[in-house]
Amino acid sequence: MLRQLRKKARNGILIGKSLDFLWDSSYLQSSILWDTATYHQYHLVITGKNRLQQRSAARCKQLFARCRGFRRGTITLPKRKRDSPINFSNLTFPTVMHKTKIVATLGPVTDQLPMLEKLHASGMSIARLNFSHGTDAWFQNTIAQLHALNDNHQRKVSILVDTKGPEMRTCDVETPIEIVEGGAYSVGYAKDSGADILVDYPHLLRDVPVGQAILIDGGTIIMHVTGITEKTLLVRSEQSGQITSRRHVNVPSIHLDLPILDANDKRLLALTLNSGVDMIAMSFVNTAAQVEEVRAFIADFVNHPFALIAKIETQMALDNIESIASACDGIMIARGDLAMEIPLELLPTAQRHILSVCHRLQVPCIIATHMMKSMTDNPTPTRAEILDVGHAVYDGTDAVMTSEETSVGHFPAETIGLMARISAKTEESMQNQPAWETPSIHHGLTKLEHIRANLAASKAEALIYAASSFTAVRLMASLKLPVPCIAVAQKTSVARYAALNYGQYGLVGSGSSEKDLQDVARPLLRELFGGKEPQKIAVVSL
Repeated sequence: MLRQLRKKARNGILIGKSLDFLWDSSYLQSSILWDTATYHQYHLVITGKNRLQQRSAARCKQLFARCRGFRRGTITLPKRKRDSPINFSNLTFPTVMHKTKIVATLGPVTDQLPMLEKLHASGMSIARLNFSHGTDAWFQNTIAQLHALNDNHQRKVSILVDTKGPEMRTCDVETPIEIVEGGAYSVGYAKDSGADILVDYPHLLRDVPVGQAILIDGGTIIMHVTGITEKTLLVRSEQSGQITSRRHVNVPSIHLDLPILDANDKRLLALTLNSGVDMIAMSFVNTAAQVEEVRAFIADFVNHPFALIAKIETQMALDNIESIASACDGIMIARGDLAMEIPLELLPTAQRHILSVCHRLQVPCIIATHMMKSMTDNPTPTRAEILDVGHAVYDGTDAVMTSEETSVGHFPAETIGLMARISAKTEESMQNQPAWETPSIHHGLTKLEHIRANLAASKAEALIYAASSFTAVRLMASLKLPVPCIAVAQKTSVARYAALNYGQYGLVGSGSSEKDLQDVARPLLRELFGGKEPQKIAVVSL
């Protein structure tokens, strides 16, 4: 049948019976169809030779433009050649059920509702807005678009804003500064210093000693300090390259004497908190005291529990991971800047260590940076990137994150869709393995084990519980249950916090009985299960 169907698909006309398939619409001129039984592939060419075929091709393009990425569905093919080439009336697209959450960084290619709908359909759980990029108007407009997206769905997308934090950057330059390997240069702060390279850190001469490595633009240029004058650092470059305006500067193991929130971060937090965001990711956190400093600042804008996520990006943060994780509501392993602070060969060990701390303290964890970077420009990722996402799921992360792949990339929805499928298949393979160890530091240990045992015995397809706090959501997520868990919360902040936790889906509502909770959760369950309601639902109390 595949051979016959491939032959008949060449000109955009398919004749036969219903066919279950998977498609990938990454290609502009054709779409790859996959037979779900054998996973053989063939091309459906969506260009036509005559007027009828051209109309069919146009219809195909419209459909594929709306539904990017791999999806399972049913297509009705005409029985006679005179029929309209393809009838899409009974095409359905169930959501891929993945419990590992996906954080998508938004940008100019993903800030409008039509694309946000595609990201939601592909599996986006949290939308991230980066304070390092964007104007006030852009942040407000994008947040409004996300609110409009949530109005259309039962499964809500939480909104995360990411602060710029205390960082050092090069100053603006009219033309790129040419750097030669082995060349000697000077680095300074004051414009009258006469330095070859100016940075925006006022305590440069005080805090950076002789012998210190300085990494510019993500480590593409590495320099070492060879001496200190009255106004500049003397450095020698190990690489050739160019330094342009506002490039990031790392000084490994050196604590920058800067506030955790600068004036611009505070202004943007006031703006976005008033617009309705759900979480804050704090850049370059080094101590638990800095987490409490941010919490005190936002208390002037919100009067309810608010999720703070600490980004681990420095050696000092790695040393203080226990206290930081205990003080915040989530951890992000920001591997880009962390790799500038520690030797590259230690990065896998550091990631595993942070995850182990998060598991023990029951704090949700996001793994970020370069997970699917090649999909910024390519329709498919590298095999190493596929394995990176899969191993993150195996290691027990709560969420994985994209950056430029979805902010400026050419295949944002395809990236999210593939991450969702990798997560779902990896989770499926883990269902028969022991769940992550539940820490004994919590009083609810026996009850949680009882929930897990009862769920396995009842063979329920979903679980519903009343969540009164972030702690309730985190306790349930720590079980790593193989079914979706619906957290019914009276507070919107608690419901949106569920989007950060493995397998948890939040909604706002209340109920005093099992029937009340089921009635509240039923619309969300139907959306999660592709329009069908699960036959067996467990309702538990914490």
